[in-house]
Amino acid sequence: MHMIVYGLNHTGAPLAVRERLAFAGDALRDVLQAASTEWSETILLSTCNRTELYVQGRATWRKIRLWLQQERGLSGDTLRACGYHYHGQAAIAHLIRVGSGLDSMALGEPQILGQLKHAFQVACTVGSVGRVFHRLFPAVFASVKTIRAKTALGAHPISMAYATVRLAERVFGDLSASNVLLVGTGETVALLGLHLKAAGVNHLTVAGRELARATRVAAAWGGDAIRLRDIATDLQHADLVITAAHSPLPLIGKGLVERALRARKQRPILMVDLGVPRNIEPEMSELSNVYLYNVDHLEALLKEGRAQRAASAAWAESLVVAEARHCYEQLQVLQVSETIRRFRATFEAARMLEIARAKRVLRTSDDPLRVLEYVTRRLMHKFLHAPTVALRSAQIKKEEQTLATLLSMWPLLKEEEKLC
Repeated sequence: MHMIVYGLNHTGAPLAVRERLAFAGDALRDVLQAASTEWSETILLSTCNRTELYVQGRATWRKIRLWLQQERGLSGDTLRACGYHYHGQAAIAHLIRVGSGLDSMALGEPQILGQLKHAFQVACTVGSVGRVFHRLFPAVFASVKTIRAKTALGAHPISMAYATVRLAERVFGDLSASNVLLVGTGETVALLGLHLKAAGVNHLTVAGRELARATRVAAAWGGDAIRLRDIATDLQHADLVITAAHSPLPLIGKGLVERALRARKQRPILMVDLGVPRNIEPEMSELSNVYLYNVDHLEALLKEGRAQRAASAAWAESLVVAEARHCYEQLQVLQVSETIRRFRATFEAARMLEIARAKRVLRTSDDPLRVLEYVTRRLMHKFLHAPTVALRSAQIKKEEQTLATLLSMWPLLKEEEKLC
């Protein structure tokens, strides 16, 4: 197996770099199709905190890094400084750690598994997943489920959504009278709504590109829904704005918020941008009555909950090693199974050829035993030719391990008949 993971995440790459390597929608599918011309199998995971490329085939991490560099116009120095890579069993272990939430900014958060499954599904749709990844990724998902079931890794909620709500509570105290505007209709927004309702928020509005989808998301907690293009009016009433939408360009600009501030007589607005790339123009922080936070700012808040999961994480890490070894061994078996299939196909072709030859001989001979002897002798010579040549070569070259391997294939040989 020649699997490589190359990526960067929140621990080594600042937001400005991560948003340059964020892929979603058509851009994600396009980059997978482009990667398919380079490697036999490719899956791309792109979230607000990481971008990782999983490659199966004859590749090197330097080639993958160069390819990403050219795709997004990043400098080689930037990727060298921020990127990481893993091979073989270590790559599988990393994949399990990511899926378990052990490598997340919010330690143990469950959303990453859903994002990983989505990345797998998109790659399957594009056609960049082959035999190895079709076997590996479902096995990884099963391993993640096992790890989370055996440990208390998810017992203490410390997701990005949870941290955002804790931040809002620190700013406003009681949230029951706050008007909240959520921008986006994905899983993060759905989770935000649950945490906000649990915190006592009564006035929730969801803004999405498609009104029907925004309505479905908002209905889960009795909120309102608007089209994203109609956001200006609701901004005037919003005390808390949280964005978590996939967009290559900012959705909320400085001018739009300036007008909203004038309409609300300069009452402060707390804005939390969970988008990567950013959904809110960074210049917004220049406005005196706007308090803007992004995903990097939430890191300090998330540290509080990490201590509660430390013991579970230590146990989970030991399980990762065992699960990665199991997945790797299964893939090794898969590879040797293919070799066995090819062996059988080769021998079956030889057998059918000799049967056809025997039928021709039988038409001109009245002695079936002679034909049987003739056919079986030919089969014996065909099947033993390659190992015989290999045995002689190994004996001459004193390749003891090769000799032992070849001899182990014929356990019926008497001990005194074996070469030494």
